[in-house]
Amino acid sequence: MIESIKKMLKTQARSIRIGDDCAVLPFNRKYVLLFTCDMLIENVDFTRQDRLYLVGRKSLGASISDIAACAGLPCYAQISLGLSRHMSVSQVRELYRGIISEAGDFKVKVVGGDISSSDKLVIDVSLIGMVERKNLVRRTGARKGDTIFVSGKF
Repeated sequence: MIESIKKMLKTQARSIRIGDDCAVLPFNRKYVLLFTCDMLIENVDFTRQDRLYLVGRKSLGASISDIAACAGLPCYAQISLGLSRHMSVSQVRELYRGIISEAGDFKVKVVGGDISSSDKLVIDVSLIGMVERKNLVRRTGARKGDTIFVSGKF
């Protein structure tokens, strides 16, 4: 499916490629921007029984992990939420306490987002980071003998 989408988009800039953990965007001679987004959906990535504080940390942590996979430093995040009518303000605040805690641990600034209604809780994080061009790590750079780290359930 990803290959099909890549062909449809036909990115024009040579340095922009789909398929890495992040979009790698030209910035200046020394640095590139790293741009990623991750969506977490209730009953797919977490359940109603999970602590919302931890769900908040996980939501931002997934995007921070993408930036780290490219050897970059995360900078600015936007958080978009799809909220069910059953969620209280205190529950949303608990979710944000987790997001803010994760942001603080990695010096990420949360600069906005969006809120809409949804049947389930949906959290979408967009994150921008930076890395020096010479330090950029891409999936296509993996070679036989490299060490690969996997976290979480698989």
